Amino acid sequence: MKGTLTGASVAALGALLMLAVQPAESKPAAKPAAKTAAESVTLTGCLHADGGKYMLTDLKGTQAPKGRSWKTAWITKSTKNVQVVSSSSGPKLKDHIGHQVTLTGVRNGETHMQARSIKHVAASCS
Repeated sequence: MKGTLTGASVAALGALLMLAVQPAESKPAAKPAAKTAAESVTLTGCLHADGGKYMLTDLKGTQAPKGRSWKTAWITKSTKNVQVVSSSSGPKLKDHIGHQVTLTGVRNGETHMQARSIKHVAASCS
């Protein structure tokens, strides 16, 4: 019995030593730093009002959020609409409804944006 117990103890000790001596590259890599929530973005699209909400649709540019549609069998990507809010001291969004605009602001999630400035691009959204 004493020999069996000693053999099991040696095996357990050997297993613990093997775990402690593993090379450093087998440890999980540190996660890259997440993008800050206050990252400034510029989006160009058509500004629409939906009740009390403002939506930027038909987005153009590389910073526009992308999504896939079930209608295209998940093959093609299209841009997602972005809900836009503005502070009382920010740009007057209601003056640009139905126009193509370029908004600069801070993205708050993938499809929400806090507008800081607005630039009129075209009088219509075509």
